[in-house]
Amino acid sequence: AECSETSNDGTTAIYACKAHGFEGVNEATVTIDVASKSVKSIEVTKFGDTESVGDQATKAAELEKYKGVTLESKVDSTTGATFTSTSLRAMIATALQAATK
Repeated sequence: AECSETSNDGTTAIYACKAHGFEGVNEATVTIDVASKSVKSIEVTKFGDTESVGDQATKAAELEKYKGVTLESKVDSTTGATFTSTSLRAMIATALQAATK
């Protein structure tokens, strides 16, 4: 995954990220709480995987499970959307690593 910082006010850091999924590249905006070194939110901005399969991992309820995640957290893949879930976790890990340097 690749992430570039788009803003950081010392409290909240925002990253534009992209990672390969099953068929293509997925992109997301990952917002990190700098103090707690945890995810505030992830928003998928471009979905490049299989419609009706991988996009199950991009539904609001699925994205909610990443809230509060740290580098030590484990998050299960969305059933049937393993590659998309893996790309989301990779983007989150890369953003967290960048925010905690």
